[in-house]
Amino acid sequence: MESNESDISYSYEEEITMLQDKTNRTIPEELKIGQPTQISLKENPTTGYSWNVTVTDGLVIIDDTFVGPDNKRLVGAGGTHIWTLKATGVGNQSFSGVYRRSWEPADDSDTRYVKEFIVLQ
Repeated sequence: MESNESDISYSYEEEITMLQDKTNRTIPEELKIGQPTQISLKENPTTGYSWNVTVTDGLVIIDDTFVGPDNKRLVGAGGTHIWTLKATGVGNQSFSGVYRRSWEPADDSDTRYVKEFIVLQ
């Protein structure tokens, strides 16, 4: 049986929880200028898969850390990637990522994550 990395052993829907309104639209998180926030996503770079992330002009990534498994002897075990962001510009801002192998072409089936923010004075 051929393995498909999109059949990840953990569910991003469980890991990625966002507030939603009654119409099932994502509600942006409010931040003030200078306020930090964190985003944590499961990642397994030992398989070649990692998050390729971008932020809009009003956000800055001030820390980018990968935390591996507690048991360092677990071959092929993933961990958690944590980005600390700081709001620097007023208005609608976003953090987005694509989970894929860097040497493979982008594909519509790649796992994607988007977190929206409204930055206030």
